Amino acid sequence: MHQSAFVKDRSIHDNFMLVQSMARRLHALREAAVMLKLDISKAFNSVRWPFMVEKLFQLAVDKALLSPLASRGLAQGISMFSDGVMIFLRPELVDLQACVAILQLFGEASGLRVNLAKCAALPIRCTTRQMEQVPQILGCPIQSFPCKYLGLPLTIRKQTAAQLSGLMDQLASLLPSWKGANMPKSGRMLLVKSVLCVLPIHAMMALDTPHKTITTMIKICRGFLWSVTTQANGGQCAVGWDEVCTPRWAGCLGIPDLKWLNTAMQARWPWLKKTDPARP
Repeated sequence: MHQSAFVKDRSIHDNFMLVQSMARRLHALREAAVMLKLDISKAFNSVRWPFMVEKLFQLAVDKALLSPLASRGLAQGISMFSDGVMIFLRPELVDLQACVAILQLFGEASGLRVNLAKCAALPIRCTTRQMEQVPQILGCPIQSFPCKYLGLPLTIRKQTAAQLSGLMDQLASLLPSWKGANMPKSGRMLLVKSVLCVLPIHAMMALDTPHKTITTMIKICRGFLWSVTTQANGGQCAVGWDEVCTPRWAGCLGIPDLKWLNTAMQARWPWLKKTDPARP
């Protein structure tokens, strides 16, 4: 189990990385599993009750009511952040029935009901028979990867530029085109620094952002700065983008270089692994 909400030195990205790593590991091991995405009503109003879910599932594992996820070193998995809960379990009859019973017991004890009809089950390496019995027992619809988790696309393979197109649309929607034409370049530069270059950080901290996506983001920033559009031609740019991203102390504008920013965000994980052995 992994819980990051209200825990010092933990972040929302820890949960995303844990769930993504678990799903990819199960897929690589060719182990049949189900990733159950729950939505516990009003869980954000309580810090204490969601921990009861972990205790109940751990007790079920100790009593052999739930099977191990894999034969090679993967125990039962559950990740929680606020009201978003991910549970990994085997797609076997006994395990699915035990999961339903645990969630019902949790609802009766806490009053935080889990509406399985609004939840989703995502199969990993499941057979046709297993995929048929999952919605029959759990009562929730079957979905497929990629799915949205904590605002990011969760996949069992590396994210593609197409899967991150929503980020590009969100970035483009922030451009105040009707106001931008009346803004001086200094104002547009400030907007690029404080908004357009900040928005992708959430995705960069958890995803290996494709080069095509980063290039598109740079085009959007460059276009708004020089021509108040989503793309600027070479003649519209006063100086090259490399010079624009050069630090202020070197005599340039100091707009963040998204390529290096992405590299820095990805370097966070090996650094934390080396400096914080207690981190899951």
